[in-house]
Amino acid sequence: MNKFALIAAPFLLAAALPASALATEILPGNLNGWQPANVNSRGSVAITDTYIPGGAGQTGSLEFNTTAAAGKADFTYNLTNVTLGDIVAGNGISFDFFRDSSSTATAHFAPVIRLAFTYSGLFGLQQTGYLIWEAVYNGVTVTPDNWIHADITDGYFYQRTGSEVPVYNKTLEDYMNGGVFTAGGKSTIDLDANTVIKRIEIGVGSGWNGTFHGAADNLVVNLGSKGVVDANFQPFAAPTAAAVPEPTTWLMFFLGFGLMGGLLRRRKPMLRPNYA
Repeated sequence: MNKFALIAAPFLLAAALPASALATEILPGNLNGWQPANVNSRGSVAITDTYIPGGAGQTGSLEFNTTAAAGKADFTYNLTNVTLGDIVAGNGISFDFFRDSSSTATAHFAPVIRLAFTYSGLFGLQQTGYLIWEAVYNGVTVTPDNWIHADITDGYFYQRTGSEVPVYNKTLEDYMNGGVFTAGGKSTIDLDANTVIKRIEIGVGSGWNGTFHGAADNLVVNLGSKGVVDANFQPFAAPTAAAVPEPTTWLMFFLGFGLMGGLLRRRKPMLRPNYA
């Protein structure tokens, strides 16, 4: 089954996205815990209406720009008491991304998802790093000027601990089950289900050649028993339809009107006094 769907029409995107993807609006004035990070002078990230996914209620997205190979920008969300085991048990990670055709960076570059981890190794030594999902290592063709929906639940994540470890065929479950994976003379950290996932990041840049212009939106990360992180980035709140009374409310209205009518019919006419 192909886990990556090219979105060319609004109704297709609406059908592809999980319902929870539209649940939490992340607005410029109310970031709900999200924040920009690692933004340098050649990179930028902001919630704008430059790129708008299809689907009801969408007004914009999280826009990224880099102006040179050294450009860098991330958007991050801190987690509390979440482990790799929680995320694997949740079995649900997805997001949408967009690459503008004006980008000059290599064609496979697009926003990536990172899970920042902390792990207690031998003698309690704290080790940190990232598990990173990137389109190029998952067989995804990044088609410019189109929104692409990616279900990355069972996707391949590579590990970065100081430098990139070139092991590109391991899933989050593989890392959770433990073991050291070696390639190119480098080895991964031996993780397990108790590895703390301290942060979710959406990011671009850092060594990308050329420039990048694009966006990301509708991120969903299921944390199992710890809940769900969802993010629908909007430059302004989506308009809400006027509330429609539920059937029971209408019934109460009708009963009330009927009762009032019955009382009026039962009232006796008042006798006018005779002054003659």
